[in-house]
Amino acid sequence: MYKSIVFLSILFISFSSIAQSDVEYSFEGTRNGEKIDFKVVIHSGSTCQGITLERGLDSFNFAPIAIQYGVCGNANFDQLYRFSDTMPPSNQPIFYRLQLGDFATPFIQFVFLKLAKDRPTLFPNPSTSTMNVYFPNSDVQYFDLNVIDNKGVLQFQELNIRSESTMLNTSKLSAGSYILQLRNQKTNNIIHEKFIVE
Repeated sequence: MYKSIVFLSILFISFSSIAQSDVEYSFEGTRNGEKIDFKVVIHSGSTCQGITLERGLDSFNFAPIAIQYGVCGNANFDQLYRFSDTMPPSNQPIFYRLQLGDFATPFIQFVFLKLAKDRPTLFPNPSTSTMNVYFPNSDVQYFDLNVIDNKGVLQFQELNIRSESTMLNTSKLSAGSYILQLRNQKTNNIIHEKFIVE
C-alpha cells in the first residue's frame, strides 16, 4: 500500500518570450491524484505553431508526452490548453517544459513521491550531498536513525525523531552502499532501506 505525495519545486511559472513572435504564456502544473495536470495559457495577441509538453528525468533530455497540433493562441483573448501526465515517474526529479512552435520554454521541476507504509522512502537514491528520508509515523512516535556501512560499522546516528521525515547529510560519507535503519523507541521495531552514496 502506498501513500502518494507530490512535492513541487515550482508551483507556477510564467514567462514572456521575444523569440517566438512575442509569444506570451503561462505554464503551471498541479497534482491530481496519481497524475499531474498542466495548464498552459497563450495570452491574448500571441500565437504559436503547436504546443508540445515534454518530460525529462534531467534538465537536458526531454521527450514529448502530449501534443496540441495547429495554430495555438488567439489575437483577441487568452487561450487555455490542458495536458496531463498520467504516469509520472515516482521518487525522482521530473522536469517538464513546453515547445511553443520552435521555442523551448524554461523547465519546471516536480518530485512525485510514493511512500511505502512499511519501510522508509529515500530520495534521491543514489545521493551525493543530501537525502530526504520519509517513513511511516502517523502515531507521532520517537524514532532513532542509524546509518551503517557495508562492513556493519555505524557511520551516523540521529536520535529522537518525531516527524515522518528528516534530511540526511550524505556528503561526509564515502562513496558506497549503506543501510539506513529506523528504530521505533516504543516498540523496538526496526525498518530499514538500502541506499548508495556516489
